[in-house]
Amino acid sequence: MKTLLLHCLTGIDGETYDIARVACFLGVIVFLGLAIVNWRHFGAQDFGIGFGALVAGGGAACGMKAGTEPPASPPPP
Repeated sequence: MKTLLLHCLTGIDGETYDIARVACFLGVIVFLGLAIVNWRHFGAQDFGIGFGALVAGGGAACGMKAGTEPPASPPPP
């Protein structure tokens, strides 16, 4: 599980944490937590619109930041 999170939260080199990916990950965790806490007033349509906007914004942030990532590490021999 630790390796999966490391691959999801780091840039192309696998060592440098990407602030856009970390912020999107934390945003998703907080969003889901708030949806669980507010389960009595849960609206599926509102949840879907908000979650879709969060994921789309995170993807756009990662896409705009893609040119600033460090070069990939060479594969081990």
